[in-house]
Amino acid sequence: MTCEVDPRGVTNPTSGPVPTGILILRAWLEGDPPTNLRARLTTTAGVAESENALTVVASVEGVCEAVRLWLAAFVETAAAG
Repeated sequence: MTCEVDPRGVTNPTSGPVPTGILILRAWLEGDPPTNLRARLTTTAGVAESENALTVVASVEGVCEAVRLWLAAFVETAAAG
């Protein structure tokens, strides 16, 4: 049995391409506590995509909300096919 890699994501030998999204989170501290957190989220819809989205936030809550929104959009897009 062989398993080929699809440029849109991982290939499952029994069911074909599996939707794959990428989120890179970079966090750093800048300025004085407690409001010194900065984070940049770079996202794309898949490994073959050339366009990235960039989100910048300045709180733990902002990071969590940005990740939640990205995951929800990813699931919705993957479900739509």
